[in-house]
Amino acid sequence: MTGSQARSHHEQRAGIAEQDLFAAANEMIQGYLTGRLHRSDTGHLIDELQRLIEERYPNPERLGCPNTEHLAQLTSGRCGCESTIAHVKKCAPCFRKCSDLLHGKTRKDSL
Repeated sequence: MTGSQARSHHEQRAGIAEQDLFAAANEMIQGYLTGRLHRSDTGHLIDELQRLIEERYPNPERLGCPNTEHLAQLTSGRCGCESTIAHVKKCAPCFRKCSDLLHGKTRKDSL
C-alpha cells in the first residue's frame, strides 16, 4: 500500500479519514468558541478537549493572550478572528475563560 493509500487502524474502523474527523472536530470547536454551538451539543468532546489543552498548553505566563473583552466578543459571535481562535485552542487559561464566558451567557439566556 502506498503512502497516499495507507489508512490508520482508526480510519479503517470508523470508515472515515482522520483528516475529515479532525476537520469536523475543528468546525465544532470553532462553533463552540464563537457561541454558535451550545455546550450540551458538544459536552463530552469539549470536556476532553479542555483536558488535553490543560495538559499540553498550560501557558502559565499567559503569553500572547487576548484581553477578556476580546474573548467576550469571540464567544458572543461578534468576532471570529482566526488568530484568536487558534490561540484559544492552544492556551488553557483562555480556553477556560471562553468556557466560563459561554456558561455565563447560557445561564443568563435561560433566565
